[in-house]
Amino acid sequence: MRLVDDRPELADPGLVGHKFARQTRMRHHGLPVPGFFCLTGTAFAELTPPATAFPGPGADPTELLTWAAANRARILGVELPAELVREVLSAFDALAGADGLVAVRACAVAQADGSGEDGADDPFAGLSDSYLYVARDAVPARIVDCWASAYNPEAVLYRVRRGLDPAAVKIAVGVQRMIPGVRSFVAFTRDPRTGADRRVIAAGYGIGEGIVQEKADVDHFFVDGATGAIDVEAVPKTTMVGLDPDRPGDGPVPLPVAVGRALAPVLSLAEVREIWASRPWSRSPVPAPRSRTARPWRSTAAPAWCGCCPKPNSKHPWSSKCA
Repeated sequence: MRLVDDRPELADPGLVGHKFARQTRMRHHGLPVPGFFCLTGTAFAELTPPATAFPGPGADPTELLTWAAANRARILGVELPAELVREVLSAFDALAGADGLVAVRACAVAQADGSGEDGADDPFAGLSDSYLYVARDAVPARIVDCWASAYNPEAVLYRVRRGLDPAAVKIAVGVQRMIPGVRSFVAFTRDPRTGADRRVIAAGYGIGEGIVQEKADVDHFFVDGATGAIDVEAVPKTTMVGLDPDRPGDGPVPLPVAVGRALAPVLSLAEVREIWASRPWSRSPVPAPRSRTARPWRSTAAPAWCGCCPKPNSKHPWSSKCA
């Protein structure tokens, strides 16, 4: 099965990865998740060349990166079969309309032991690629780009460091209706730095990409788990991330925040109190929040950094920025 759309298989992390399986369960529970369809890990296994011989976890990092680059290049040379392209475009039209825009998002599918991207033990945050504001004709190429991110340097080094086989990875790709977020946040049900019982919310204007990539100015809200008391750390906000209508082909770009919004907190205290789960969220021009990702709380142990950076990626534990 190569493409699944609104079927029970969308809840199977072994086919579509934890990211999309969890979103499917969220939708079934009535949460406002934008619609999507998936190309399964089976499509990746059937349509991409198998990995070349892995040099082994004890190999020199330079050798590992050379191996990763070679396998990435081999996948980038893949063309989707014409029949699958027709299926993808038909599903796109039903999802977003011929003139719509989507996000094309990669996710490493779960292995037999349950490990995989967005799993409880190995979140893989920021290690596979996503593409935003993608138009219809560009979707097939972006699917291949997502497949190639199986061998991103940081993804390979992360897997080696975590004792996972980089050659065994399979990538599912979700094509999801794009939400033109006006405000977005990332929330944690516990403090990711200490494990303390307080919610931590990072919120900014524009889409969530600006928050997780540290391209937007961000307010922080801290909610005590016992008392509900809220501490606010607001900053002047001059930059957000979104679509520039004059340059739609550029995808998400930094944009100025309207002067009247610069000093006010992104979220009201009432909105902060409504946030009950750890998930990226966007509020679109239609005043209803949309949830795009949920991950389980991992642990209070130190994060396993990707290994391609000389030091932890960021001072912010919620960031997927790579130094």
